[in-house]
Amino acid sequence: MVLPPTNSGTASSIGIEPIGETETSSTGETVSAPVTPVPRRTNPFIIALAVISVALIGGGFYIIARLQENFAATQTNRNLDYVFLQVLAIGAPVVICLGLATGISVVVVSAIGWDRRRG
Repeated sequence: MVLPPTNSGTASSIGIEPIGETETSSTGETVSAPVTPVPRRTNPFIIALAVISVALIGGGFYIIARLQENFAATQTNRNLDYVFLQVLAIGAPVVICLGLATGISVVVVSAIGWDRRRG
């Protein structure tokens, strides 16, 4: 059983005008011009993740630079500094990898949402 097409549920049937210009044809029907697409907003969470990714990568390299300075220093408390420096030496690459993973995930999410028609 095939139902005939109805007008219920369309934008014009519930009082919403489509975006774009509408004209009345010679027969009295309303004809709408091509609908202009509404630009999508950029996801603020993706921007925040991109900033966090850059901060993690930069922080990891900063830790590595500080580690090189601290390992080169001769006037340090060896017991406390050795443990602290070992924790940072293990943590810095982890922080850099976490930043890279976050950056890659931002690129993947952006690629999934990419619309070729937008450019």
